[in-house]
Amino acid sequence: MKIDDLIEAFAAHLADDPGTSPRTAEFYVADLREFARFLEERDVSRVEDVGVGAVMEFRNYLLEGNRKRFTVYRKDAAVRRFLDWARTSTDADIDFDPIEPMHQPLDQRIVFLERDEVDQLLSFPLNTRDDARDAAVIRLMLDTGVTVSEIRALLESDVDLEAAQIHLGGPGSHLAPR
Repeated sequence: MKIDDLIEAFAAHLADDPGTSPRTAEFYVADLREFARFLEERDVSRVEDVGVGAVMEFRNYLLEGNRKRFTVYRKDAAVRRFLDWARTSTDADIDFDPIEPMHQPLDQRIVFLERDEVDQLLSFPLNTRDDARDAAVIRLMLDTGVTVSEIRALLESDVDLEAAQIHLGGPGSHLAPR
C-alpha cells in the first residue's frame, strides 16, 4: 500500500478519533508527510517496504538535524502510531511492531515557578468578572497542570461548583479536583 494514501486515511482516522486533538492530528500528519519524503528519497513508497532500520534512520536524521529533542520525540511518536495503525487497521503487510518509544530526553528540564513568582502572577486586582475568571484559570493551570486547550474546550456543564470539580474532556479525560 502506498504510504501517501495511507497517510490520508490515517488523517481521516485521527479526525474521527475523540482522543486526538485537532492540533495533534495536524502535527502528526505534517510529521508523517516529512517521514514519507524521507522514505521517498530512499526509493521507499510502499509501507510494506518500511522496516525498523528505516524508522531508526529517520530518527537519527531528525536528531542530527538540530531539532529540539521534543520535536524529535513527537515525530517519532507520530511514525510509531501511524505504523501501528497501518499494521492493525489496514491490509498493509507490516511484519514488525512499531519500535519502542523514545524516552523524552532528561536534558530538557521543566522549569517551575517559585512561590513569589506565583504570587506576583496573581497579584492583579480582581475588580471585574473577567479578572476573577482570569485568576481562576491561572490558578487552575498552576494547581492541576491543565492545558490552555483543555480550558478553552470547557463548557459550563463541565463545571460542578458543588463538588468543586471540573470535567476536562479530550485526550486523557479526567477530573480536576479542588
